[in-house]
Amino acid sequence: MDKEKEMKFTYTGILHNKKGEKIVRVCFEREGNGSRQFAEGVVPEGKIDASFGFSDEEITGLEKYLKDNAADIMLEARKITGITHWLK
Repeated sequence: MDKEKEMKFTYTGILHNKKGEKIVRVCFEREGNGSRQFAEGVVPEGKIDASFGFSDEEITGLEKYLKDNAADIMLEARKITGITHWLK
């Protein structure tokens, strides 16, 4: 795959928002035009709340991806959360 087209997807363990609800912060990153482009959001809400270098159409696609895959992302984040006590 062309390095310009590669996208990296990372996520946190389970966090809690101000209402006490379980959430996971996610980030999509890629290199483009010599700079880092990113889109950051949250599941299960499936909203991108910060971005740079992504078009509105791409943001809409990423939000759809987050909504469609929220349960799987939460499940994977739960695995990370389960081992964080080892790092303390």
